[in-house]
Amino acid sequence: MRFLAWLDAPPVNRLSQVLDGNHVLNATTRRDEFLQRLREELVDVAVIDPSLAALGARDIEASIASPLLATAPNAFVIVYGQPVQPVVAELGLIARNHRTLFVARGAQDETSQLRLAVALATSVDPTFELLARLQSTLAKLPGPLSRAITLALERPEDIHRVSDLAFATGKSERTLNRWLDSVGLHSAGYFVTAAHLLYAYRLLRQPRSRVADVADRLGYASVNHFREAVRRAIHCSPRELRVMDSEAFANSVAGWLARRGSLTAPSDVGVSELRGSDLRS
Repeated sequence: MRFLAWLDAPPVNRLSQVLDGNHVLNATTRRDEFLQRLREELVDVAVIDPSLAALGARDIEASIASPLLATAPNAFVIVYGQPVQPVVAELGLIARNHRTLFVARGAQDETSQLRLAVALATSVDPTFELLARLQSTLAKLPGPLSRAITLALERPEDIHRVSDLAFATGKSERTLNRWLDSVGLHSAGYFVTAAHLLYAYRLLRQPRSRVADVADRLGYASVNHFREAVRRAIHCSPRELRVMDSEAFANSVAGWLARRGSLTAPSDVGVSELRGSDLRS
């Protein structure tokens, strides 16, 4: 999952120690950069210290809460600050519309609170569970190869087809398929398509997102090509995908993989059991 933190150095270091290798952390101390990255990047968990805003409680809603809600409505929010700050209390308003957690900076159990918040934020969405299992499977590969292939999950907008993945790894497509097969992922084409599905789902759930923009970002030649890829995989249109809840989506992806011999059962998304498909990019 992707964490974007608006924090100064000490809590960033503490957050880095809590996160495992399945997560990506970017951090800034500047509000403008934080909001810009929210607009330009996919963010799963936003971690903010409202004291960095140097604003009063009355201004915090317009300055932080509203832009955050408008830009990343599906992200978890971890508010990391002193409980006595008025702005922290004001940010409690986010909780009415957002999945919000609070960590008391400076508390004796600060690290324990942070670890619990991260665990809650990263474990509730079935799509993230599937993503984590795929990443765990890739970790069985040699380090450089594992990191290169994981790029398809972390930045699928840079991996449009199997040839892109082969280039990123420095392997031929045939060699790449053999490596993936060694950890139970038989086809690089299947893997790239799965990465696109997971990423497209998260993009489409963002407000103001357009199907045409998502198709272009993922390298499809046209919107029709993107629609056909989604329908072939999980039997729905991109517009239907946009409103599908995460559990239904995860079940659909699992069911699609199972029908192609990739999983033992739709309800058991054990990526170590993933086998091949005949998909080609």
